[in-house]
Amino acid sequence: MKTLEKCEKWNINEYQEYIKKALTKRGFINQGVEVRLNLLIEEIGELSKAIRKKTNQKVDEKSTIMNLEEELADVFFVLLSIANIYNIDISSSFKMKENINNKRIWK
Repeated sequence: MKTLEKCEKWNINEYQEYIKKALTKRGFINQGVEVRLNLLIEEIGELSKAIRKKTNQKVDEKSTIMNLEEELADVFFVLLSIANIYNIDISSSFKMKENINNKRIWK
């Protein structure tokens, strides 16, 4: 498995490969898409709470402090793990979709 020391130079496909190996090592590789989608929703909720705290919105004072950077990383990890389930090259998909978006007229 690639080490994280050089990950700042990774492309998105290298992250996808790392995530696949990390999930295998941690024993989660056989989780279905339903489980991963629930995890993604959970992580998006935690990201939302982190943004609320970062923008000084009221939150339950007893709630766990959420770190914005960590929650973004969690969303990224789970999102790419879902792409891996369907063998989607997210880099190619992103470029394809942005080509479509760039042809739209935004008002």
